[in-house]
Amino acid sequence: MQGAVLVAIAAAIGNLLQGWDNATIAGAVLYIKREFHLETQPALEGLVVATSLIGATIITTFSGPVSDAVGRRPMLIASSLLYFAGGLIMLGRPTSSSSSLRASSTASASASPSRSSPSTSPRPPRPRSAACSTRCRSSPDPSACPSPTA
Repeated sequence: MQGAVLVAIAAAIGNLLQGWDNATIAGAVLYIKREFHLETQPALEGLVVATSLIGATIITTFSGPVSDAVGRRPMLIASSLLYFAGGLIMLGRPTSSSSSLRASSTASASASPSRSSPSTSPRPPRPRSAACSTRCRSSPDPSACPSPTA
């Protein structure tokens, strides 16, 4: 009975960590779509998201027999070394290609002050007057309704 409880606890912790991983991917998928231009390729986007589950399935399937053949300690050492190497690789990578583009556009804008670069931030909505008609309030165009100062 005590062994079954330990197995159940280990399985619950594994599922918790898999859920955490899925939640992390779900939060990052918006940025992944933009960075790799996947907006028009939903099948490829799904493959990127499912890669974590596919990898976990393959690793879980083969880690037991490989661990039996090689031993637990060498498997843990190899896993730790791969994880550490992946961290070092990620340390040397830039966070985003768009950050280098922003830096170059800022440098070019400061080099030529007469030329203004277009703003990438959206314009804030104009305030609408209290006397605005129903037609103005339902319009998606903020210029359809005059501002209170006009």
